[in-house]
Amino acid sequence: MELFSNPTGALRQVSKIVLIATGVFWGLYDVIPMLNQGRGDTLSENLRDWSRRAWVLPWFWGALSAHLFLNTGQPQDYRQRFLIAAGVLAALIVANVVTWYGLRWEAGVGWRTGLFFLGIAAGLLLWSQNQ
Repeated sequence: MELFSNPTGALRQVSKIVLIATGVFWGLYDVIPMLNQGRGDTLSENLRDWSRRAWVLPWFWGALSAHLFLNTGQPQDYRQRFLIAAGVLAALIVANVVTWYGLRWEAGVGWRTGLFFLGIAAGLLLWSQNQ
């Protein structure tokens, strides 16, 4: 078979199929409950509500978005940059636990938006793809 003559090419095709199927699944999972006209049952609404308490999610989403969709062409010192990003994420998770369980504080939209853009910056500087 021509598809499997190049293992990297075959894996790329499988990855594309998995990504498309996953995107379709999550899209339907968000749209179908919306059509029921219920409040708070879509994936988007649940993520938004959860991000008020778990404000580290917008930061992680920004870092993941930068990693997946942006390319800075930085040198290949992945391990050090990944360890820094993991340390920053761990510190944010600890701070998130303290603010939610200790202070019962919920993040507003400005705070979550700022963390999203800080996550993009962290993803570009610490977790960028090279090619």
